Amino acid sequence: MEGTRTAPRRKRHNPLYLLFLGLCAAVAVLLILSIVLGIKVATTSKAVTRAEAALEEAELQLADANKKIAELEEEIRLGSVEATDPLPDTQPENDPTPPTQQIVPANSWIDFTKHPELLVYPASLFDSYKTYYVNANKLNVRSGPGTSYDVVDQAIIGESVSVAAEQDGWMLVKYNKKLGWTSATYLSTTKPVIQTVATSGNIR
Repeated sequence: MEGTRTAPRRKRHNPLYLLFLGLCAAVAVLLILSIVLGIKVATTSKAVTRAEAALEEAELQLADANKKIAELEEEIRLGSVEATDPLPDTQPENDPTPPTQQIVPANSWIDFTKHPELLVYPASLFDSYKTYYVNANKLNVRSGPGTSYDVVDQAIIGESVSVAAEQDGWMLVKYNKKLGWTSATYLSTTKPVIQTVATSGNIR
């Protein structure tokens, strides 16, 4: 008698196992995506930081340029651009350069060692200080007799300075306890009359 044959049973997978595999695959995909996104975000963040730094530097440079323009406009308005330095016909043709060694005048009654701001000594001095007045809105006091020297201070119109020497259209003055050179064009022995703007209405 021939026996009956039974069909082999298919192996059934546990649904929980399949769900676990699906979750593992999803986690793996999410992990890869997060890594890729993290790299892109980091790269973008660095680029944004560099751009912000460049923008901030550009804004600072623009602000500095605007400040210089405003200062120049104010100087032009006050008429101090012409007054800060000698006129072309009074300025020496070639400004002297700072010497390597200073020679103290033979008749010196000034202690130049107390004035390191002064780079050029005069050939000779007056017998004493003479009082002069500034007749320019703003007058530069420089470390030497020439516009190529640094400005050590700035005197205002009507202020008095003590003059110790005169040389090649420049005067050695003492101002705010400092020694420096100013153009003789903008100094006078008489105090200038400063114009004031009258206000309307009753003054109480």
